[in-house]
Amino acid sequence: MRVGVAVVILIFAGMAAAQPVGDPQTGAPVPAQPSQAPVPYEQTNQPAARPSSTPASATTTPAPQTQAAQTPAAEEALPESWLDGFKWKALVRLRPESRGNFDFDKKTDDNAEYVGQKIQFGFEKDFFDDMSANVVVQDSRVWGGQPGSKTGVSTANDSTSESTDLRIGWLEMRSLGPFDVRFGRQVFRLGEERLVGAAEWGNVGRSFDGFSVRTTNSFYTGQLIGSVLSEEDNDLSSNGTKVGPSNSSGFTFTCDSTTTVCTVKARTVREQGDSYLAGFYNTFTAGELFQFEAYYLGVYKKWIQKTSPLALPDAELMSQDRSKQRDNLHTIGARLTNRMGTDRKAQWEIPIDWSIEYAWQSGPTGRRIDASWDYLRVTVPSPAGPVRAYTEREKYNAYAFAADAGYTIASFLRIGVAYNIASGDKNRSDGVVTTFNSLFPTSHGLYGQADLVSWQNMIGKSIQMNLMFGKFGKLKLAAWQIDKMRLEDGWYDGTGTLKTNESTESFSNTRFSPLQDSSGYRASAYLRKGLLKEYDLTYIVPWKRVEIGLGYSRIQAGDSIREAKNDTLNTTISRRPRFDPRADFAYLMLTMSF
Repeated sequence: MRVGVAVVILIFAGMAAAQPVGDPQTGAPVPAQPSQAPVPYEQTNQPAARPSSTPASATTTPAPQTQAAQTPAAEEALPESWLDGFKWKALVRLRPESRGNFDFDKKTDDNAEYVGQKIQFGFEKDFFDDMSANVVVQDSRVWGGQPGSKTGVSTANDSTSESTDLRIGWLEMRSLGPFDVRFGRQVFRLGEERLVGAAEWGNVGRSFDGFSVRTTNSFYTGQLIGSVLSEEDNDLSSNGTKVGPSNSSGFTFTCDSTTTVCTVKARTVREQGDSYLAGFYNTFTAGELFQFEAYYLGVYKKWIQKTSPLALPDAELMSQDRSKQRDNLHTIGARLTNRMGTDRKAQWEIPIDWSIEYAWQSGPTGRRIDASWDYLRVTVPSPAGPVRAYTEREKYNAYAFAADAGYTIASFLRIGVAYNIASGDKNRSDGVVTTFNSLFPTSHGLYGQADLVSWQNMIGKSIQMNLMFGKFGKLKLAAWQIDKMRLEDGWYDGTGTLKTNESTESFSNTRFSPLQDSSGYRASAYLRKGLLKEYDLTYIVPWKRVEIGLGYSRIQAGDSIREAKNDTLNTTISRRPRFDPRADFAYLMLTMSF
């Protein structure tokens, strides 16, 4: 199907190129203006129009002209080609990877080796000086991840679905007053992409369906963005949606033939309805010295309707009957940096580069919970039984901070340091969520290249060294130490996912429990801080049109992971240590683009 689409595009482009540019009202060919450069004949594939000084009503035949006399007139009359301003582009990337013991558990076989492949093909077209379009189709897959049959004897494309999608597809209109407007599927890259980024390291990447409005001058650039993150309603034809409570989650049934007992498990959680992203990013530039960035980012989620009545089984559900109210997460932040040149260097010719960023989050989560201050747990009667008398609205209150700087020596050596901190939650059962949400980041390399942590409940410290060898590439060495910001909160991996019980944690901050609470969480006295230490090596070298990248990481787990894996509070004789402190990550990446 993709080949057919490509052929149709090529045929359409060729047909359009074969037509002369016409007047939009009459359709008559429009000759080139005298001020324009003449268009070569071979670009039009059309015979040149031969102007005549004889009126149309005259019956006399003009004298034949020589070839030399025809050439200038012919060149002036040739129309511009539709292919002018048309640019093809493509990218091919292969990356074999190896990940070993990422759960730090010697009892499990979780070593993974695979080859990821990303292929992109697209075009850009300038229709006018103030209008253009950009389309990129992407195929992303793991070699052998979609075999033609379970036996593996079929070829790679027999009876299999393919991971092909539209990565970019937008139309841009410029010079609408002081604004440029772009709408469609697009990529957002804000600042250092700590909160909103393209995630290009991943085999798929990240795109947004929405719009952006941009204005810029010599000292200010402003960008307004908006995106639909999820839509629960279908259109009237064939486009469907895969989110929202109106979609059934689907169930799997696992039954024991002996006991006839069946276990029912939902395959997919369907609690997400309509959700949106909005942002306003402002950049103020002070010449070549530094730039200041201030931003607002909002993630808005629709309320969730109840699926069953609270008290009466046959009661009618109304739109006001909600299991969760609107979830509005507001992020306000600022960044100050002098990295305005290429390769994250200072634009002004000084050897020091630096960046400082701070972000704060607030807003309602949409949940009402039992009041954390009601230590007596007062209840009142209801048709469904006693319920808590006092509740409170849960809200966000979190922050994050990042700072890093480097010093370049003789243009070939850079020494750098970095410090990152993101708040965690010391009590996840109270009315305040203090775990920072890193939203839609490009985390790779910001907190280590193994992507084992994100900007959530962490303190990360690093020292780095970059060596530049010119045409022989560049080498980067980095050492990281990652600890928990709050011992009671969990460990969040590179995607921001909580790795439940993979490190020591306490859900309700059980400070006075002797060992564990009723849910199995540890008392605060038995929590640990250290997550991991990571040592990274990265080497990138260009070769013709190919960029070759090599990377290796050695990871050493800390005491918080060790205590959880060894289950040290378990005093039964059946307990066996499971902790293996070492993990490894390695890759070879080949990238060609044109």
